[in-house]
Amino acid sequence: MARGARDRGNKSAKLGRGKRWATAIDLGSYSVKIATLGVDDADNLSVSKITVEPLPPKPEGTVDELSLDARRTEALKKALSRHGALRGKVILGLSRGVATVRYITLPSADPNEIRTMLFYDIERHVPFPVEALEIDFEVLQQTGEHETLIMMVSALREEIMSYLDICAEAGVRPDAVDIDVFGACTAYGRGTAPETTDLIIDLGRMGTNLGIVSQGKVLFSRNLPIAEQRLLEFFGGANSWQDLGSRFTALAALPAHERGAIEDWFNRLSMEVMRSVSAFRCESYGRPVDRLLLCGGAGFLPSGPSNALSVRLRTNAIIQPPLNGELPPSSEYHGTELASAIGMGLRALQPEIDHINLIPKDVVKERQAREKKNFLINVMLLAALGLGMLATTGYLKYREKADEIAQLKSRYDELAPLVKKYAQMEKDIKTVENYLDHEHSCMTVFYNIIRALPDTPPKNVSLAKYDFEKGKDLTISGQIRSHEWIDEVWNILNNFQNDTRGETGGHAQLFESIELKSSSAKMSHDNIEVWDFEFRCKLKSNREDPRESSRRNR
Repeated sequence: MARGARDRGNKSAKLGRGKRWATAIDLGSYSVKIATLGVDDADNLSVSKITVEPLPPKPEGTVDELSLDARRTEALKKALSRHGALRGKVILGLSRGVATVRYITLPSADPNEIRTMLFYDIERHVPFPVEALEIDFEVLQQTGEHETLIMMVSALREEIMSYLDICAEAGVRPDAVDIDVFGACTAYGRGTAPETTDLIIDLGRMGTNLGIVSQGKVLFSRNLPIAEQRLLEFFGGANSWQDLGSRFTALAALPAHERGAIEDWFNRLSMEVMRSVSAFRCESYGRPVDRLLLCGGAGFLPSGPSNALSVRLRTNAIIQPPLNGELPPSSEYHGTELASAIGMGLRALQPEIDHINLIPKDVVKERQAREKKNFLINVMLLAALGLGMLATTGYLKYREKADEIAQLKSRYDELAPLVKKYAQMEKDIKTVENYLDHEHSCMTVFYNIIRALPDTPPKNVSLAKYDFEKGKDLTISGQIRSHEWIDEVWNILNNFQNDTRGETGGHAQLFESIELKSSSAKMSHDNIEVWDFEFRCKLKSNREDPRESSRRNR
């Protein structure tokens, strides 16, 4: 529950030299947005990639609340396939409509004391049982020597887990869970004068988020019960703000009931905004609002509605994309609907601030336990691979970080058949090397000897085996009843001690010397005397003795 969301041991957001990256995922009610941002050491911001994937249409006959998660999951999978790898820290946006936000002043400036004070008296700040909530806080400002203003955020665990389940099914593991309206507020703070106070209105399908930001701090936020779908009910065939845009341009030509629906909707929105601004002004840290920025679905509206809000609220209301519109050009978005995703990425790129993270504590512990187990398993694999696969040493050293060792298991399974194949090839090569003699190969010697021997050995002769040892000798062994055939073979082999290639039918010199070993024995079954014989023929080498060469050169 409490602040267990601090999963700070996850992947570092640093990728590349002098640059930090973050990727934000906004699971909206009409589209999924993914934004990847990077910032270098000089605080130069770049938006690397933006992907917007509309949710598929709601199946007929289903309750939207029941089908929304399935549609978000399908849209997220498609968005991920188009977006590619998620760089840096991954932030997931939780809807402001399912979160509770309280602004509390505590008599301490020590973060550890603030945490203790907050959770000691947490029950009076939240409308749900504490054990069912995930709670975190963000320090906004020190209002006195021993006094601090904090923003406490809580949400039901089941709401957070439904968002995490969508990501898990799509194959994504967020590093942090933030609140979408905080992102929308942050998206418009970059490049704004510090003394400026902005009111952000994020028009959405299921509700409208409101936030007030000053000096980079979100000082007020609410989820207004003013939903796009309530307005769409009055317009047949309209499924989104984009469909309403063309009708708003011809407001005077609309039927009375449609025109009345639009006016009523904006009157209710104006009233809720005025109530929120009044509540903010009554706070000790309250101040006048300088600008009113419309985002979310407002990008698809003409200027008429924003002008109407300006008149009603007596504040300059404008429709403006985040980052002053400096976004990658694309036809799939207007820019204003990206405010939450862009802003959450910006918040993640501010390491000096300990931002909200509502990932449940037990999920963090489970991740840590799984990573520890994987670490131990993979350390063992690393040791085995280091002993059995010297060829992969360089690759294994590259995998020094514990959170990346999990990839070694699949790499090991991939390389094991190749190592087995190479080991067999090495064995085969050694076998060939044992029998390969460039001067007198095994086949050359056998061919010459067998061709020289009689086609049919005499009777009572048994040739047991031929043994060839590379670069050394040829051994012919067997048994015989008489010495006559041994003498015949001796003479044939003796001819290979001389080079007779100049003679007709001659041959090259194969042997330097021939030794004959023979012994007699009696066969036990019929008491017959036989002779065991063995010819050992030393192969001739044409290589010059290095000592002789050295003497000659001197």
